[in-house]
Amino acid sequence: MTSGSSNNFNFVVPPEKRGVSLDDFLAEKLSLSKKGVKKILDQSACQINGKVERMAKRPLFGGEVISGFFISEKMIPFDSERIIHEEENFLVYDKPIGVTSDQELLQAIAPKGWSLIHRLDRETSGLLLIAKNEVTRQQFLHLFEEKKVQKQYVAIVEGDLEKEGHLVTRIREGKTLGGRPRFQVTQDENALIAETDWEILKREKTKTRVALYPITGRTHQLRVHMAFLGHPILGDTLYHPNPSGRLLLHAEHLIFPHPTTGKETSFTSRCPF
Repeated sequence: MTSGSSNNFNFVVPPEKRGVSLDDFLAEKLSLSKKGVKKILDQSACQINGKVERMAKRPLFGGEVISGFFISEKMIPFDSERIIHEEENFLVYDKPIGVTSDQELLQAIAPKGWSLIHRLDRETSGLLLIAKNEVTRQQFLHLFEEKKVQKQYVAIVEGDLEKEGHLVTRIREGKTLGGRPRFQVTQDENALIAETDWEILKREKTKTRVALYPITGRTHQLRVHMAFLGHPILGDTLYHPNPSGRLLLHAEHLIFPHPTTGKETSFTSRCPF
């Protein structure tokens, strides 16, 4: 499979590496190019002693614990092997982590005359709808506006979340983190309304597997809402205070009336965690 898989790493810097830069150390340890290391740092996917580090030339002193994750294989923005379903006017695509919807994926399909109906964050994996023509794109957008497209995500969150719930807030863009935009819950009446349902799938000692149902589609909505509840999604480098590994958020199910026949249609992507 050419689409890539994530690998966690954890190193203790030996004393003899004192003075070596972070990117030189990781390039050697992970057998990556400097460009590959930069991608890890740009994604806030590297931590030193539990804190996110993005400075490539940060000097090491020895004894630090460096952890994070990386994409081990060359990432292909659009990989035909990841098509879940395809027909004349649209397809359902299973996006891996590490690919941006707006930039890499959109640019890869645009020459075909195709377009994205909705988007997923770079760190989020799972199902996306892609229209092959403008008529179908408008049909799907209409279905989304009427809230006839049901999306279910799976996430693993910190702590013991309540059995089920419903949350309505307003969300606006807040302070950036390492140049990346962050969003936050606000009382500002001019901000957009965000609405999420959730239910418990499984409880473990210090974490909970949940099904998340976004009723609206705001940027980072699920991530912001879980953090607001005090149960941030594991691996979330923007909203979890101590992220580790990949973001454990996956778009698992899509249900919608077929744009031509109106018949209920559903698709599933196996959760990778």
